[in-house]
Amino acid sequence: MPIDLKARRAQLLKREKDLSQDLDSSEEDARTAVPVDEVSDATDEAVADEERDAKYAEGNRDYEDLVEVRDALKRIDAGTYGKCEVCGREIDSARLDAVPATKYCIDDARARDLQLKPATL
Repeated sequence: MPIDLKARRAQLLKREKDLSQDLDSSEEDARTAVPVDEVSDATDEAVADEERDAKYAEGNRDYEDLVEVRDALKRIDAGTYGKCEVCGREIDSARLDAVPATKYCIDDARARDLQLKPATL
């Protein structure tokens, strides 16, 4: 079944908007996680640092997802959306439903994941 690019674009645009809002919120939360004047001792300060780090990490994930969504929108415009960037085969529609911004078929995604995993001792 051919990909409904109009519906997929709308889905990706909504995701882009949501991620942009989440990113703005995460950045604001990280900056204001715990006001410095409320920190009373080293333990409180450490907890505040951990909260700030968690918010920044969340923002980083949102940013990476946003980049992937924008890349998928560019692939729609270029006419390459739904084709694996490694092997050139069509990406299964069920995979695109699950991961709309993907640029890899399931086989190449698995191979890529295996290459990125650190070696175990």
